[in-house]
Amino acid sequence: MEADTLNVMIALLAIFISIVGLLTQHFTSIARLKERIATIEVKIEPFWKLVEQQLPLLLKQHSAFRKDELLDKMSIGGLVLPEAKELDNILEYELKERTMPDRTLIYVMVLGRLKQVIFEMENHGFGRR
Repeated sequence: MEADTLNVMIALLAIFISIVGLLTQHFTSIARLKERIATIEVKIEPFWKLVEQQLPLLLKQHSAFRKDELLDKMSIGGLVLPEAKELDNILEYELKERTMPDRTLIYVMVLGRLKQVIFEMENHGFGRR
């Protein structure tokens, strides 16, 4: 083997080893990031369960029967997509009209969870989580 060919092969081997090292580092970083995201999801899930199960009950009015029925369904995890969208429209309207101004934060939190539920249903094909 000629010296030039040997030098080229050594250079290519060095490049290959560098690329493998960078890819390994990259995929290790991705694995760590996925692990951290999963940890965050586990820690946040109880909060969202509380928002979904308890806070909707604070928005009930006992005169808005359909809304109350949908809020009850949300709190037990029984909404289907058309109902979730209907409830979203009702709550958005009430928030905009300031129907219960002392409960604005509750509206925002329930609407945030409801929009997440709708997104999951529409994009992941879940009838319900």
